[in-house]
Amino acid sequence: NDPNLKFNGSAFIDFRKEKEITQIKAKLDTAFIDKLGFIDEPLFVRTYCDINTNGLSIDSLLGSALLKQTHIEYEHKSLSLDSIRVISEKDGTNKKLTIESSLADFSANGIYKYSSLISDLKNLGTEFYYSLKNDRQALTEYRKEKKSVISVEPYKTFFELNMHDVSPLGKLADIDLYVAPHSTVKGFFSNDKSYSLQLSAELDTVIFQQKIFARNEIEFSASKKRDSVEGVSSLIVRSANQQFSKIFKT
Repeated sequence: NDPNLKFNGSAFIDFRKEKEITQIKAKLDTAFIDKLGFIDEPLFVRTYCDINTNGLSIDSLLGSALLKQTHIEYEHKSLSLDSIRVISEKDGTNKKLTIESSLADFSANGIYKYSSLISDLKNLGTEFYYSLKNDRQALTEYRKEKKSVISVEPYKTFFELNMHDVSPLGKLADIDLYVAPHSTVKGFFSNDKSYSLQLSAELDTVIFQQKIFARNEIEFSASKKRDSVEGVSSLIVRSANQQFSKIFKT
């Protein structure tokens, strides 16, 4: 009877340890995620979902989830998607995550845990953010808070992003951005004695705020030792041609 959450469908969940099966087919008519208490920003979701998975924790989840006719409203902006398919597979110790949609296709391969990967990427990003701001006090306090929960199990994850039409994401984020289809981003993230993130991108055409950049290559790398507040990062951008206005081209 909660007006912030309305759905109908069928569900089967087996909590037995040797099973841990989740099967859901449902139409989610209304979900005000912020009013349900999950986030602070206004977020509305409507979709049809078909979920078939094994595992009840994020690190043990294997199977697939299909979202169809998905409509998202975020801070008075909207995004509609025909379908999103998420597949989590495991071959021995190697794990593979695949996300397919009209926006882009994403894949991640490696020996890793979802919880560790998400946490470590967040930690690395936050620490570099404080470093760029030159806020050593905030950085030191953040590292003290996170020291007890930082994962210590080494792993390496390779990932690839193939873009189709990312313009709807730009509109949702209120960014005037166009990236040509078939643009790619590849790289890896590793966590051992140091965090290490490396990215390489090939973007045929990028239009940002009516400025055109053609045949672009981007290389980014960042690394930081676990027990140090110092990190190293580099960014290289190559663009064969640019057009900043109708009369100014390079």
